[in-house]
Amino acid sequence: MEITPYKELRGQLKTGDILSCHGTTGFSKLISWATKKKETHVGMIVVLDDIDRVIVIESVESKGVRVVGLSKYLNNYDDKGNPYKGEIYVLRHKDFDDTLKTNPEKLEEMLTFAIDSMGYPYSTKQIIKLAYRLIFKKAISKLLSGERKEWICSVFVGDLYGVFGLIIPQVQQGIGASYLIPGDYAVGEKFEMIGRLL
Repeated sequence: MEITPYKELRGQLKTGDILSCHGTTGFSKLISWATKKKETHVGMIVVLDDIDRVIVIESVESKGVRVVGLSKYLNNYDDKGNPYKGEIYVLRHKDFDDTLKTNPEKLEEMLTFAIDSMGYPYSTKQIIKLAYRLIFKKAISKLLSGERKEWICSVFVGDLYGVFGLIIPQVQQGIGASYLIPGDYAVGEKFEMIGRLL
C-alpha cells in the first residue's frame, strides 16, 4: 500500500483507530519472529478536536503507558529528528462506530481508563511469558489475574477496547494463549485499513 501524506489522512482519523506498527529495530524483529506476524506494536489513536491534536495512547517497553503525539512518530520518534523505524498503518475496527452509536457513554469510560492507566509500567513479566509460550508452545498460568497494573502494547489496547465493549479475537490459538499480540490487530474480519503513514 502506498504511503498517504499525514495531512491528507489526518482528517479521516477517529478516536479508537488503531496505530499498527511493523518495526525494524532489534526488539521489533524479535517480536515479529516470535509471533510469526509482521505487526510488532499497536496503540490507540485519540483525536482531540478542541486543541487540534491527534495522540496515541500506548504501552512501550522504555516508558510504560504513555501519550505521544502521532506527529512524533512521523517526525521525531527518537528525539533526534528521525521517524519511526518501520511501517505505520492506521486500522479501524469495523464495529467501533456502531458500538459508539448504541453506547456513547462507553467512549468516556474507555478514555477514563486510558488516562487512569498513565504511568503504569510496561509488563516485562507479560513479555517473558509471551516469549515462553510462543517459543516453546506450552501453556502456563494466565499472564496476570485480577486488575492489571502493567501491560504490553497489545494487551493494553485490548483492555481499552474491552472497556468500550469490543473484544479483539486472538489469532494465536491452540497453544494455551490467553493474551493478545500485535498481529491480532490486522486487516481482516474485524479491522479495515484506513491508510499507511510510513
